[in-house]
Amino acid sequence: MPLALKVLLTFDCEDFINDRSISVLDNILQLLRSYNLRGLFFLTGHIAEKLSSFPRLIDLVEKQEVGYHSSSHSVRPIIFEYADVKKFADAIQISLERETRHINPLTGELEEKAGLVFLRSLFPTKKIVSFRAPGFSYSPPHLEAMRRLGITHDFSASLSLRP
Repeated sequence: MPLALKVLLTFDCEDFINDRSISVLDNILQLLRSYNLRGLFFLTGHIAEKLSSFPRLIDLVEKQEVGYHSSSHSVRPIIFEYADVKKFADAIQISLERETRHINPLTGELEEKAGLVFLRSLFPTKKIVSFRAPGFSYSPPHLEAMRRLGITHDFSASLSLRP
């Protein structure tokens, strides 16, 4: 009896997007479709906002699995920096705020609701429960915040975030 091989293809889609990156994402999605393969696409809140202008790509991503890759991949402060406070509960609260808001890439200021909230609104039929920290920079209070936001699988450290 032949062995069944299972492979999980994951893709991190980060903050910076231009015509070339849109083309590359389109090519990857077309390739997966043509071979009847599925991938897990970890999208940042920023990339989700940008993708909202590309309905055809949204339709292609909708056929894949969708995970969350933080509100912003590279805007400072990063997770290690903003979660480095004295009280665990404060670090959780900061993470909850940052992961549900748009973060201005020039100032780092929190703006309107976005992040995971926006990603879930962009893909309302998807159950987005997977997370991969940018640069694998996660912290215990941040993972607790992710759990509170309904994330049950962390691909940063191979952890289950179920209570």
